[in-house]
Amino acid sequence: MRRLHEIGGNESQELKQLDIQLASARVELLKFKNDYLIGIDSTIEQNRLSLMELAATLEKAQAAVDAYQKRAETVTTTVLDKLRFDTLVSIYEQESAYQERMRDIDDKLKAVNLTMSEATVVAPTDGTVNIIADIAPGEVLNNSVEVATIVPDTDTEFKIVFDVSNKDISGVKPGQV
Repeated sequence: MRRLHEIGGNESQELKQLDIQLASARVELLKFKNDYLIGIDSTIEQNRLSLMELAATLEKAQAAVDAYQKRAETVTTTVLDKLRFDTLVSIYEQESAYQERMRDIDDKLKAVNLTMSEATVVAPTDGTVNIIADIAPGEVLNNSVEVATIVPDTDTEFKIVFDVSNKDISGVKPGQV
């Protein structure tokens, strides 16, 4: 019995030691689980903070992109407006220059027409021009100088106004030659 007791006592002691080892292993397992969970929680928290930082960076980048797009649109609009304005100014200046040239041409045309009307001699009747005086081109003449006469055509009728004295008037008849 003693032996049984020794055997049972040893077993009981071994059981106690095994229980102690099992309890120690459970404590270590629990400690390992807690450390592992703390590590996972820490990693999750770090990843969450990194995601928040990335989201903030992304938001800033998107705001910068939006600002650059708006600025590019503004610059594009400004450039197009300036181009339109410059084109309109150029067209206006060309139109003004053309109008000035037209006024100059009209003035010159009026001067030419006036000169031509002053230089043109129109006979009061049909006939042949009989040049009386030889004149050179560009020669200046006085008003009283007779340079040519017109010899009327034979078919031309004339109205003559003349003075007849009272004593001779009775001898003048219509159609008389």
